[in-house]
Amino acid sequence: MPTAIEMNILRQLLELLQPLEFVTKESSGENYITISKVIPMISCLLKQLAQIQPRFDALSDIKDVLHAEIVRRFRLIEQGKPIVIATILDPRFKNLHFSDPVACSSAMAELRRLSKLDITSSESEGEVTTSLENEESYDFWAHGQKKKKSSSFANDELSLYLSNPVSPLKISFTMVATSVPSERLFSKAGGVMTKTRNRLTGSRLEKILLLADLPEDQWF
Repeated sequence: MPTAIEMNILRQLLELLQPLEFVTKESSGENYITISKVIPMISCLLKQLAQIQPRFDALSDIKDVLHAEIVRRFRLIEQGKPIVIATILDPRFKNLHFSDPVACSSAMAELRRLSKLDITSSESEGEVTTSLENEESYDFWAHGQKKKKSSSFANDELSLYLSNPVSPLKISFTMVATSVPSERLFSKAGGVMTKTRNRLTGSRLEKILLLADLPEDQWF
């Protein structure tokens, strides 16, 4: 049986790993956009780890390793312009969670350039375009989800968009952009078509994957 000290260590370890569990589940979603959540999740994750103060040396070492690995793996995440633009265009996050102001400014400049090109193209054709506009006790997004006041009100669409308040985190989008379902399907197929079952035909493999994906209530 674990001792009282060991139980306290386990409780603090759960607190330390809870943000990582949330990020893992949130980034594995199939029914909502995930690419625009990456930068905000990393920002909130680092802030939450920094606020946790373990009372045991072993947990302090775990915290330091986790922080170092997150920084090592994602330190250049804001250098990828597509993911930065996707985050800015997500009305739930906009430019709230960036740690690299240069990368954020560069992406905003690219958005303004693309916006001007789109407006010029629409005007030349005589068209008028219009812009389209999970609750648990543990609130992962509480860190960093604060409203920013725009320092300037430039006469462009992006500045107007950024000056408005962010949308609620539970907002639904009509377009879902994620590769999670297809990646899971490939993983399931790889688990079925093994070295010892390499003579399965394509039709038999398809039937096995279909049956494996059926909910339990449809088996009775």
